[in-house]
This record gives sequence, structure tokens and C-alpha cells, in this order.
Amino acid sequence: MKVHVMVATTQGLVAIQKIYAQDPDIRSVVSINGTSTVSPISAAYHHFVKKGVGIIEADFGASSYRVNIDAAIDQGNSWQLAFYLAHAAHAQNLLGNGKPQAGDLVICATGELNTSEKTVLAVEQTALKIERATSQISQWPEDVSLRFVLPQANFVSGQATQNPHLTAQQIVYVEYLHQALDLLPFAYTSTTSALITKDLTTVSTNNLDTKSFALSKRFALITALVLSVLILVLAYFFTDNTNSVQQSDNGQDAGLSTQVITESATNKATAFDKIIALSGLNTTNASATTNYLRLGYSATQNCKNNKLNYQQVEAIADTFAAANFAHLCDIRLVTTQNYAAVLAINIHSHRFVQASQQHDEFVIPVPGKSASYLLLVFNQTLTASDIRQIHGYLFNLSDNVILSEADLKQLPVLAEQDYVVFKHQLID
Repeated sequence: MKVHVMVATTQGLVAIQKIYAQDPDIRSVVSINGTSTVSPISAAYHHFVKKGVGIIEADFGASSYRVNIDAAIDQGNSWQLAFYLAHAAHAQNLLGNGKPQAGDLVICATGELNTSEKTVLAVEQTALKIERATSQISQWPEDVSLRFVLPQANFVSGQATQNPHLTAQQIVYVEYLHQALDLLPFAYTSTTSALITKDLTTVSTNNLDTKSFALSKRFALITALVLSVLILVLAYFFTDNTNSVQQSDNGQDAGLSTQVITESATNKATAFDKIIALSGLNTTNASATTNYLRLGYSATQNCKNNKLNYQQVEAIADTFAAANFAHLCDIRLVTTQNYAAVLAINIHSHRFVQASQQHDEFVIPVPGKSASYLLLVFNQTLTASDIRQIHGYLFNLSDNVILSEADLKQLPVLAEQDYVVFKHQLID
């Protein structure tokens, strides 16, 4: 499946065809159909990319890009939301060429961005933009998934009913950039932006009851563990071979502190104890809270399309053992506790991201370089207001402050929250 991103304009939809990272000495440019014809918004796009007033370089790494679009965009900044979403899809190798096929996702968007607060600002003539888009939408395959993204500030009740080609589910209003990112078919975890951008990334908009959902997940986990134990017991007593779980070569290179269960002649544990240990159950206290990080490493420097070797790092006194940053592609917090939200805050830059929840794990974006950070793990979901207060406090800290738990206690919004703090370090 590909994600096709369209800019909704008053002249119709403009497809973003391709994005290239360029030599940093070259100004970012927007070209028409891959030719030397330059779109009038090129100068504005260059500033949209650059650090300072821009946002793309900070979030996606390269300092210069070329974007090909299939028609000119003459003026304004309402292209910014779509361009950002296209960069997010490009970073995950999902960006389509603007020609949707069956089963693809199409994002049509209009909105200007506040690049410091990552909010979506109102734009003009949204109704006209929807109307002008309908002729192109009607030509796509019927099973294309469509989302038409508009600023919350432009909300119009019943707008979908005014257009026969759009349903209420297809029109989505967003106030924050992370809400638009949640529409993409992946948990956005850019390896170049995590822990180095002061943003409101990937705040969950899931409206399910958190506690009941977590209880059902826990029941499923316990059931799976019990079945695993039974299978392992049967396998042990009906075979003559003894299996051992050994640390991968990748984990040895990374120098991680991991719990590895290896059967040997010197191991004094009984076979049944080993089976229980392999299953992850605790025979002395099955309800004890366990927290650990699952770190995924690639055998090469490229994280895309590579099978990852995962290592487990457990928390001792709320501190995870330091891990090697090289070739790290994935960080996941796994816990038996009923947590609802996780923030990762770089203690030196004070920049933070929010982890996205996938089943029983919290996926933490991988930073662009080695980092020391705090994991704030909350027992309840965070509101947009909570995030803004945390963001404002961290943003105004002096650059020479190395963030500590004591500093966080100065923040009034956290005094009202039920949370724990873990420490972790990624080293070169």
C-alpha cells in the first residue's frame, strides 16, 4: 500500500509526486512534474525546510529537498500541512506518486502550520477546495481509502453532506499536527526527529476506554503465557534435546546489559524452572510489575526493510542499563503495569516526544544521536493542555540545566499526575 498526498487548492488537487534529499548547499525547491519549471512557492518551501523558522530539516534530517508536484501552486501557505505529511510518508518509504491504485490511501489536505507549536492554522475557501477536488476523486478506484484533512478552525457542521463524493468519516478536522500524523498507516517514529524536536508528536486520539482495553490486553497476555508454558513443558518431557537461548551476535556487539537464559551443565536450575523462566512468568509473584525495554538493532546502518535483532534491557531501581546507540532502529517499553502514556525527554536539550502505543508496548522514537533521557510513564492519558504545559516549561529551561526528577516536580501540571520516572542512556 502507498500513501498519496494531495494539496487541496482552489484550482483542484495537486499531487505530491516524489521527494528527494539534496546536497545541503542547494536551496530546497518545488518543481513541476520533475522538470526545471519551478513552482512559485519554492522560496517559501525553502524556509519551511530550514531550521529556525522551518520544520522539515529538524524533523526529517536533511537540510535541502526537492519536491515534485504535478501542477503549480501559486501562493499562500495552505500547502504546508500536505507537504509535511508527504515528508512523513516519504520517511517511511510509503509515499505514492499521486496516481492512486486499489487499496492505497489518499490524504488530501489544506492547512498552514505554526512551526513552533506544531498547530494547524485556518485557511480560506475550504468549501471551494473540496468542490474542486471532487472531479479527481471520482476517477479513483472505489476501494481507495480517502481522508480530506482540514484545520479544526475551519470546522463546518455537516460539510460532508454538501458533497456527494465525501462522507462524514472522510472529512477530518485537526488542530495539532500530531492528529494529522495519526491518520497515516504507521506509528510515526522518525529516526531523525525523536528526542531532538520540541513538539507534540503522536499524542493518541484513541477514544476507547483505556482501563477496559488494557484489562483485555492483560487477559490475552496471561492466556498466551499459560499456553506457552504448557507447550514448553510438553516439548521438554517428550524430547531428549535441550534448547538454549543465547544472546545474538548483534547484542554482543552492542554491549547491552540483557537477561539471557542459557542452559548449560553448570546451570543449577531445574528444567521446569527454565521453562517457567523462558515463558516470562514469575513463579513467586505472578502479579509483580515488570518493566523492560526491547531494543531492535539492524545488522547494517540502514533500518529500513531489515530484520531487527531485539535485546531486552530490564529496569533496576527505575534505571535501564545503558545501551549502544549504533545501528539502533527501534525502542519499545514493555510493562505489566496498566500505563496509559509515555513521554521521553532528553535531559540535555529538554526536547521530548510522546510514545505511541502498539498492543502491549509503547514505541519510543529513536533519537538522531546518542542521548540521555527520562521516561515519564503515566497512569492516565495526557490532554492537549497537559502537553502544552510540559512543552512550555521545558522550552523555557536554561540551556545549561541538566533535567532531573527534581526539576520536573517544579511543574504544577505534573503534581496532579500519577506517574513514574525511568532513566536511560544511549551511548556511542
